[in-house]
Amino acid sequence: MRALILLLLLAPGLATAAEGWPRVIEHPLGETRLPAPPQRVVALEVGQNVDMLLALGLPPVGSITYGLAAADQPAAWPPAIAAQAAAAGIRSVGSPGQVDLEAIAVLEPDLIIANEWGGHEAYAALSRIAPTITLPFERHFVPPLRALARALGREARAEAWIARYTARTLELHEALAGTEVAIVRPRLQSVWMYGPPSNAGRVLGEAGVRVQPLPPGASFTADAPGAIGELSLERLPAITAPHLFVILYNLEHHDGLQGYLRGPLWQRLPAVEAGNVHGVEGIAWTNHGPIGALQMLEEAAAALTGEVP
Repeated sequence: MRALILLLLLAPGLATAAEGWPRVIEHPLGETRLPAPPQRVVALEVGQNVDMLLALGLPPVGSITYGLAAADQPAAWPPAIAAQAAAAGIRSVGSPGQVDLEAIAVLEPDLIIANEWGGHEAYAALSRIAPTITLPFERHFVPPLRALARALGREARAEAWIARYTARTLELHEALAGTEVAIVRPRLQSVWMYGPPSNAGRVLGEAGVRVQPLPPGASFTADAPGAIGELSLERLPAITAPHLFVILYNLEHHDGLQGYLRGPLWQRLPAVEAGNVHGVEGIAWTNHGPIGALQMLEEAAAALTGEVP
C-alpha cells in the first residue's frame, strides 16, 4: 500500500517531466528531433557552451579542451569555469579545430552541441553519432542560453540565470552609469578594439558603462558592424577613453608586444597617463555564458569603483 501511495504521489511529476517531449529543435543548420531531455551532452565549443551547460546544471560528459592539459586540470578550461569544469568529470574529445569523433562516439552522447562554422559536412558526421544541434551565433549569451535550455528542457534554470545577471547589471548601473571606457586586445603589430556591439561592450553597456566606439574604417565584424576592429599602431591615439580594459591572451610577456606597450604612442594614451589601465581575463570578456558574464561584471566593477566582488 505504501508503495502504491508513493507511486500516486510521484505520478504527476512523472507526467510533467514527459510533457513537451519529443521535441524538434530548429537551429542554424537544420532541425533535430530529441525524444527526451538529453542527459549525456558533448560540447564542441569550450568558452560559451561549457559555461552554459554548467550554469544549467548539466555538465557535459565530453568537451573539447584547451592546450595539452588534462580535462581534470583547471588549465584545460576558461578561468571563469576552470575549477567547476575540472571537478565535473568531463572527458576531453579533442581541442579547438581538432575534434576526435571516435572519442565522442565512445561516450555515447544523446546530444552533441556543434559549431555552425564547422559546416554541413561536419554536422552530418556528428549527426551519425548522436542528435546534433548548433546554437545561434550572437554577441550576447542570452539568445544561445535560451536555445540550449529549450533543447535540454531546462528553461526555468536559464531564466533564473538571466534574472540573476539582469539584477546585477541594475545594481551596478547607479555606480557605473556614464563611465567611459575603451576595450582593447593588444596584438603583436596592432590592437584589436571592442566597441559597444561586442560581447564585452553589450555587457558593460547594460551596466551603464559608455564603451568607446571604434574609429571609422576599423571594424571587421560583418555580422555586427562596430563590434570589433583592428587599429594599426599609428592609430593608437584614437583610443581616448579615460579608462582602458586590456584583454590578455598570454601575449603580455612577448618581447614584441612589450616593445610597443613601452612606446610613446601607448604611453600617451589618456588612460595610460592617468594610471587607469586594467588587465582582464580574455575569454570571460569575449566568449562567455552567464558564469563568465557575471565574472566580467565583477572585474569591471572592481576596476572602476574599487568594489570587491
